[in-house]
Amino acid sequence: MAHPRSFPRAASFAAILHLFDRHDEQWQRGRLWGPMQALVATFALVEPGRATSYQSACATANAWAGRLFDWDPVHAPDPAGFKRARDRVEEAESSALLRSAQDLAHRSVRARKKRHLCGLPVIAFDGSTLHMPRSPELVREYGVPKDSLGLETCHYPQARLMSAWDLERRIPIAWELGSYTDGERAMALDLLSHVPRGAVCVFDRGFPSREFFGEILNSGRHFVARMVSSEAAAWAEVTAFLKSGRRDAIVTVWVGTGEFRRQVRVRLILRSFDRGRPCKHQKRETMVIITSLTNAPLSARDLCRLYGERWGIETLYREMKAVAKIEQWHGRSKALVRQELILLLVWFCFAAIFATAACCSRSAVAGIQVEWRANTRRVFEAIASVMDAMLALLVDPQSAGELIRRADAAILCMCRWLLRRRPGRSFPRVPLHPYARRL
Repeated sequence: MAHPRSFPRAASFAAILHLFDRHDEQWQRGRLWGPMQALVATFALVEPGRATSYQSACATANAWAGRLFDWDPVHAPDPAGFKRARDRVEEAESSALLRSAQDLAHRSVRARKKRHLCGLPVIAFDGSTLHMPRSPELVREYGVPKDSLGLETCHYPQARLMSAWDLERRIPIAWELGSYTDGERAMALDLLSHVPRGAVCVFDRGFPSREFFGEILNSGRHFVARMVSSEAAAWAEVTAFLKSGRRDAIVTVWVGTGEFRRQVRVRLILRSFDRGRPCKHQKRETMVIITSLTNAPLSARDLCRLYGERWGIETLYREMKAVAKIEQWHGRSKALVRQELILLLVWFCFAAIFATAACCSRSAVAGIQVEWRANTRRVFEAIASVMDAMLALLVDPQSAGELIRRADAAILCMCRWLLRRRPGRSFPRVPLHPYARRL
């Protein structure tokens, strides 16, 4: 098989294996399971794009790392032991694995990706509703929506997932899982400490408030957000801006509350829509963008494009639900649900590394500067193949040749399935589980 010079090989991703070696065996286990073994099996359990069970996850973990963990046919991993081991893994251990994956992703992608046009990291915040398994613990923890009479409007408990993502690199920065009644603004402010100082935080129009913007500015970060433009709910400064007839202006607004209330200068932009009818599932409405980047040499179109990058987090949520099947939980307790979510975010950290390598390879082969988008399903398939090959190479280098060839073929398939980004495309928001959500 002829490969281009810049074609990424399976061996170039060997660093991901060392993430699973950084966990000390703290359990006094008699036979088989320890924290590292349980995390590897859970990592296989939440493999995106594949229907898994405890039995199939044990088989996959055994194929990945059976020789590494000295598992033999007599003491092969069994589903019952795996279930007990998952209950003993603390969240701090899985969170440490996620932090290691985030650091690796940032190091690997930073060398290939350039900063956004504003020269600062762009972090998008948004929340999404997840339906949980019906268990007494999850019902108490997250709650079930009810109507005015106290009757349940859906069967499953609902949780709110609030997350912050590096949009340029598609790497998760921070996340929080709470009840569906928790406010998105409060949850977003809790995640600010994980965002680098000086970053640009992008929000949809449900987030802006004077107190919210004051907290962001006090933390040393910038914001780009869409404002409510209706006459009944818009800020007085936004209403005055719309009545002035201008499309780009720097105005003074009040932010903060109480003794922290102060005036700041922000930039307001009225988006200009292209001529012609709007796309399907869209409607032409007034869109006002507010930003604290008043000194940045950015045009109005650049700032509108910067806000438009926020749609990337909607795409990530769609991939988490449609491709990774995040809502098909295997555990029925709060600890197990959070554990599966953390390990799934590890998959997305690896996906950022693989997708960036594929896009850079395709750009070099084509010889033209275009922006490529990787097929997420093919990326996850390549990750699984590389895991097979690298773990086999680590245990027995002599017998890993065929698996390495399969992994290279999976990576080449990932590179061939790249698509050019097409701006302006629109998809409707349709819930995947309408019986679990309020429509």
